[in-house]
Amino acid sequence: MSAGRDTGGAFAPGTVVHGTVVAHHPWGIELALEEAKAFGTVDRLFLSDDPVDMNEGRFPAIGTRLRAKVQGITPNGQLRLTIRVSDLD
Repeated sequence: MSAGRDTGGAFAPGTVVHGTVVAHHPWGIELALEEAKAFGTVDRLFLSDDPVDMNEGRFPAIGTRLRAKVQGITPNGQLRLTIRVSDLD
């Protein structure tokens, strides 16, 4: 799942986006974004400021709507996000 290559700058670093949790992985979660037909990845390190919430059993539930901030797009097109409160303030 990726942001794709034709987003027209919609996912510049620092941009706030909204999405719904669609998948859990051992390394984090995937969000389906509302702003475009795209998916974003939240690495477990960027799920919370509290290390306890980085445990897989504490991930936001599938279907949860979240606010996130774009960190960037990897060379292979993967949109990286953070949902840590300290990053969103």
